[in-house]
Amino acid sequence: MSFPPTDIDWPRVGAIVFDLGNVILDLDNERYGKGWPDDIGASDRDFGTWIAGDRLWYRYDTGRIGTDDFVAALTERLDLSTREVVDFYNSILLPGINPQRFDTLRALRGRYPRYVLSNTSPLHIEWVREYVRREGFGVWEDYFEEIVYSYDADARSVKPEPAIYEALERKSAVAPEALLFVDDREENVLAARRRGWQAVHLPVGFAVEGVLSGAPGLELAVGGAA
Repeated sequence: MSFPPTDIDWPRVGAIVFDLGNVILDLDNERYGKGWPDDIGASDRDFGTWIAGDRLWYRYDTGRIGTDDFVAALTERLDLSTREVVDFYNSILLPGINPQRFDTLRALRGRYPRYVLSNTSPLHIEWVREYVRREGFGVWEDYFEEIVYSYDADARSVKPEPAIYEALERKSAVAPEALLFVDDREENVLAARRRGWQAVHLPVGFAVEGVLSGAPGLELAVGGAA
C-alpha cells in the first residue's frame, strides 16, 4: 500500500465520507488495552470474557441498549460510580481533534459534500459535541451535510456490516462510485469497495489531509502524522 494514495479518480468524486476515530478524531488507541478496568481500581480478570459474551459494546454501538442500561451494566459489574464509568469510557477520546481538521472541513465546503460514517455511541458523540463547542469550533453537525452513526435508528449496525453503508447511501443520494470514503480499518474499506465506493485505508498516525491532497484546486496543509 502506498500513502498518500495515487489511485483516487478525483473527477468522479462527488462527496467525501469520513470515519470518525483516527480520521477526524484522534484516539488513544491503547487506552482500554492498558487496563480497563485495572487502572481505575476495579480489577476484574474476567472482564474481557464478560464483555465478549454479553456483546455489550456491540449492543450499545448499535442502539440495542440505551446509555442508562449500558452505564448501569458497567457500574454493577465493576462496582464503580456512574461518573467513573463515563469518564473512563470517554478517556479514549482525550487526544481530541487537531484544529487542522476544522480547517480542512471548511476548505471542503462548497467543493465536496462532507459526510460521517462511524461506529460509535451516544456517550462518545455527546463528548465530541461538547469538545467542539468548548474549543471554540462551533457546532459539530454544521461541518457535515449528513452523519450516520452506528446507533442511528436507520442504521443499527456497525461497519463492515452492509446496513450502515446502505444508510449513508440513502442519506447522501450520491452514486456509489462518486463516494470517496476514508477509514482507518481495512475491513471497512474493503466493504465499501464491494459496494462500488472509492475507499482509502488511512494508516494510524497519518493525517487525512494526505488523502485529500490530490483534490483539484484544494490547498491543504499536509503533514505526515495526524
